[in-house]
Amino acid sequence: MTSGAEVPSGHGTPVGQEAQASYYKDLVDPDWSGLPGRRRPILLVHGPEGYGKSHFVRHKAEELERLGIPYAHVDLADIRYHSSVPAVFAAIASHREKGLARALRYYGRLRFPRLWICLITIRLDIGPDAVPGEYGDLMGGEERAHAQITELVDQVWPGGMGRLGRLLGNAGDLIPPAELIGADPLPVDITKWVTAVTGMGVRALEGVFEWMRTQGQGGQAREQVADSLYHLWLQAREPDAVDTVSRVSNREKVGRFLSEALFTDLRHAARRVGYQPTPVLLLDNADRGVGPVLLRSLAEAPAPFGRAPLFGGVGFPEPLTVVATTVDTVPPERLYESTRQYMLFSPLAPLGRRDIGELISRARSRTKGGGHVSNEIVDLLGDFTGGHPGATARLVDAWVAVRGSSLHDALSHRPVDPATGLESPVTVEELMLTTALGVDPDLLDQRLRDALVTCSAAKDSDAGLWLNRSGEFTERVEEERLLEHPLWDRTDPEAVTVLRRLLSRRLARRPEGSPGNWDAVHRRLADHYQSGRSADRNSAEHEIYHRLCAGQPTRVAWHFQGWLRAPDIGGEEWVRLLRSVTTAPLRVRPSSPLLDAWTNTWQAHAVSEGTEGSEETEILLKLITARHILSDPDLFRSGALHSVCHMALNDLAGRAPRGAAHIFEEAARHLRLVARFGVKA
Repeated sequence: MTSGAEVPSGHGTPVGQEAQASYYKDLVDPDWSGLPGRRRPILLVHGPEGYGKSHFVRHKAEELERLGIPYAHVDLADIRYHSSVPAVFAAIASHREKGLARALRYYGRLRFPRLWICLITIRLDIGPDAVPGEYGDLMGGEERAHAQITELVDQVWPGGMGRLGRLLGNAGDLIPPAELIGADPLPVDITKWVTAVTGMGVRALEGVFEWMRTQGQGGQAREQVADSLYHLWLQAREPDAVDTVSRVSNREKVGRFLSEALFTDLRHAARRVGYQPTPVLLLDNADRGVGPVLLRSLAEAPAPFGRAPLFGGVGFPEPLTVVATTVDTVPPERLYESTRQYMLFSPLAPLGRRDIGELISRARSRTKGGGHVSNEIVDLLGDFTGGHPGATARLVDAWVAVRGSSLHDALSHRPVDPATGLESPVTVEELMLTTALGVDPDLLDQRLRDALVTCSAAKDSDAGLWLNRSGEFTERVEEERLLEHPLWDRTDPEAVTVLRRLLSRRLARRPEGSPGNWDAVHRRLADHYQSGRSADRNSAEHEIYHRLCAGQPTRVAWHFQGWLRAPDIGGEEWVRLLRSVTTAPLRVRPSSPLLDAWTNTWQAHAVSEGTEGSEETEILLKLITARHILSDPDLFRSGALHSVCHMALNDLAGRAPRGAAHIFEEAARHLRLVARFGVKA
């Protein structure tokens, strides 16, 4: 799944992510400093699906690769990390692919002896017959495991390694054992464990065991180390068990232990690492799998107080920047309330008009184009997507590819892969829908897919859920599943604009006679608002919006005729209602010339509803029909229809008992558009 905006890669900051890039730049600076005794906070980039979170970390990974800075890039949506914290740390410390331990020219090789010993101990294969002999028969399974781990510690204790220790000296092999690398965790038998641990060398082992003494219990050093490793091994075997006293799960305990091992290893990195940009840990989709546990563990790992820093900065001993991304299913400030002081929350926002203009400019430059980007084009694309970053980026690229011929052409465009020269099997519209949903629609089950398409027509969640409960047009689905997709997020209405527009286009494609077709759904919603069942104070406005969608412009005209003289509605509110209602989307675009299509439509409805004798109703019918056609972004340039609207509004302003100035101003706006686009239809 790709949640990030497909903004083209390059050395520049992705559009709309300047704030996140600025925070990131500050954190990787070796001279960054903050409160003494605290390490760099975790940068948590968050936002809705498709807002460019994954693209942000991919962009940083490409940048780090290009600059030769160590980084680990882990996608926590991967099934390998669904429940295994150790698997994540194995990937972080790997010397292959996207791990921190790769040898790099300016950094050498980062080494993680504490973390690697912890990880191979977790995978240590200790069976029920671990302790042979007469005493072994008297022990329980856990006691046997403790005894075996104690015996292993005795075998590798640095002071007792004799000739082996002298041969190895300080030149240990600190590349992680093969058992730690790969998709499938492999058990580590006793022989492999001893070989891997002794292979680290005496000096490294002394440092590791000195640290482990502080983690365990017991009177003697070896007892403390054995106790520390035993409890780690035991907790990893039963990760879901919860401590009855602390109420902390074993999974979290293991996460904290491994986090502290990681930071302690970095504290002992080569001094030169501290004078360069820090290594970076990139954790994508940290709301998935063990992500929340991992982030809390990294944030809670204690920083060493009272020690002189070895690297640049005051009181920040470990050279590491952690960047994570999450979806706003739960507000991150609430999810990480206990660790928020160690985290930096940075929300991604919808793209503004300036951002969209920059996207268009970049897309044009890639195709060797250029020139001024008109505000009209920026507004057209921004209005359709609501500023949704991922969908906007796709639409902008398609708009440039079809040379701005029309929005419909851009949505129908099939991008060409620059590497293969092959045309995509799916359209930009389908790619945008996947981006906005965060999942390929074809991967959703049929019931949910149909319900999303049907309920997207509703303007608020109450009406959408009512439509779902009725089961009239689609099979009813669980409300929780429907609400997982942001069709009516009142806190962030811009984020849902593009999703509803794209689903609405699917609704429009349903055959006219089929259950749940366009007209049937919108008429049912109009009846819902008319019935008084809705508690929405804008029920009348929503009703006529759906009447217009369903092809009932005469009923809409009657409403506006009544509102024109209503004592509680003046000219300003009347114009607001006109603008709101006439944004109703067309089901199909007119096939004939626009002026002919407009004439045929209003005349047909005037005859069928018997309004020929009412001059005011006829004027309103002409206005509503023209505005409805102009709501299509590809048809907005019809100067002839703007002229119709100008004349109708001028006439209606003279009939308004109060607030006529607002109606005259709306008429003047249409006149300015006539001057801009000419008088052609």
